[in-house]
Amino acid sequence: MSYSSKGGFYGHNEDKSVTQQLNSGVRALMLNIFDYKGDVWLCQGCDYIAGSISQGPALDLFKEVEAFLTSNSYEIVTLILEDRVPEKNTLGKVFDASGLTKYLFPLSKMPLYGEDWPLVKDMVTANQRLVVFSSSKSKQESEGIAYQWNFMVEYKFGSDGRHTNRMVIETKQH
Repeated sequence: MSYSSKGGFYGHNEDKSVTQQLNSGVRALMLNIFDYKGDVWLCQGCDYIAGSISQGPALDLFKEVEAFLTSNSYEIVTLILEDRVPEKNTLGKVFDASGLTKYLFPLSKMPLYGEDWPLVKDMVTANQRLVVFSSSKSKQESEGIAYQWNFMVEYKFGSDGRHTNRMVIETKQH
């Protein structure tokens, strides 16, 4: 697997760039990010310390998402970040540099306690069309990026395909 700044990660199970995926209807991207010399990088299936050839700057991919949102003013994209970036507002700088900040759906509007999400037309009208979740709990306080388990529920399925255990996440008032 290798990383191309023009097209994202390519491997035996992925042969389309991020732009091609978005143009084909993908609206959520799960990305592994980490700090590399003070910058945010992507890494898929590699050692975060030793690195590998399947990594590259996140800025290039974020710019692809920004270009898609700019060209498709009625679309909403979700980023789910496996986040290994330390708290230095480095992630915020990448959102700013890529132009994505203007599209961010604010943490203050995220629904709590099973409340409803806003209507798509309201998100589009407000131009808040990028929903971002982080695996780093501290990013919610430090950078205003939603901690994924305050807003997501994970379902566990048994080997026979039936639901065996449901993990419910209770959120606290922020």
